[in-house]
Amino acid sequence: MKLTITNPLTVADLLTLSADYKMTTGTFGGGSPRFTLEDASGIGTAYIYWGTPTGGGSFSDPNAGSVGLVSTGNLVATSDIRVYDNNFNGDGASSNFGLTWTQFVANNGNVNLGDVYLDLDGGWSMEGGQQMLVNNFTVNNQVFTAEVAPVPGPIVGAGFPGLMMAFGGLLAWRRRRNQAAIT
Repeated sequence: MKLTITNPLTVADLLTLSADYKMTTGTFGGGSPRFTLEDASGIGTAYIYWGTPTGGGSFSDPNAGSVGLVSTGNLVATSDIRVYDNNFNGDGASSNFGLTWTQFVANNGNVNLGDVYLDLDGGWSMEGGQQMLVNNFTVNNQVFTAEVAPVPGPIVGAGFPGLMMAFGGLLAWRRRRNQAAIT
C-alpha cells in the first residue's frame, strides 16, 4: 500500500501509524510486514517493522493465531518500535541497526515525508510465502479503508472487507485533500 503525501508532513508530525491486519498465509519474516517512510526528495527510506522484537533485527507477530483482524496499534507511540534508517534524507546510514522512534525523530524530525508504504515482501523467506488481509491503514487522523476491487497480478480481494496482499504485491493508496482513492 502506498500513501503519497500531498500536504507537507514532517517526521515529527507523524503521530499515528497503524493498520488492521490478519496474516492468512505464512508469518512475519524476511523483513515484513513493515511500514516504509520515504523522504520527500525520494533519496532514502526508513523501515518500521511490525511486531515484537526477538533480537538480531527479527520480529514476531504478537497476534499469531488470531481468528479475526487485529490492529498493529500506534507504532510510532510504541516503545519497542525500531526504525531502520536506509539513507533517509541522504544521511548515508544503512539499515543495519534500529533506532527508537524518539531517536529517529530527534535526527529527522524536520524532514518532509513523500510516501508511506505498507510492505509485504518477505515471502521468499518461508515455504508457502506470505499473505495478509489488510482492512485499513491509518496515518495521523486519516483512515484509509480498503475497497475490494479486481486487481491484476498477485493482489486479490478474497471476498473479505479488505484487501489481500501476497508476496511481492503492492497496494497503493493516494491521498488527495481529505479523500482516498485506490490507484
